[in-house]
Amino acid sequence: MNDGTREEELRELVQAHRVCFECSTDLSAYTGEVKPVGFVVLVFATDEDPADEPSPGCELCVPVEAALDKVVKYVLPDEKDRSTLFDVSFSHAISYDKKRHARPDRTAMIEILHRNGANEPIDACERRCRDEIVGRLKGLGACERTWHEP
Repeated sequence: MNDGTREEELRELVQAHRVCFECSTDLSAYTGEVKPVGFVVLVFATDEDPADEPSPGCELCVPVEAALDKVVKYVLPDEKDRSTLFDVSFSHAISYDKKRHARPDRTAMIEILHRNGANEPIDACERRCRDEIVGRLKGLGACERTWHEP
């Protein structure tokens, strides 16, 4: 499968699951002083149009979580020769945030930190990685904060 086909399939998943994202600064108080040490990108996806209300781990969650996994894997930059580390985690809980009109969301969290010492100040590589991730999400049609129909 070529990249164009893969990107089209991912755009369809983003549309079907109304993928949104939020980006924030990751803070640390390791030294007793709160300081920025990286970034966090939260990626949200919801059910296409469920007839029933989903519950954590139910069969309705499977396609949403699979779509979220594919999108997150695609947007991560290539780690080779970078001083940045990506820590990805998925929540199996369902969240209902009023920012996204209390829809049943599943969430993936991408932490962008230093590979050698997670409590170091933000550097240019971390900023570039954040920008690549956000740019790829937008390129697939994901919306910042709240879903908007195209």
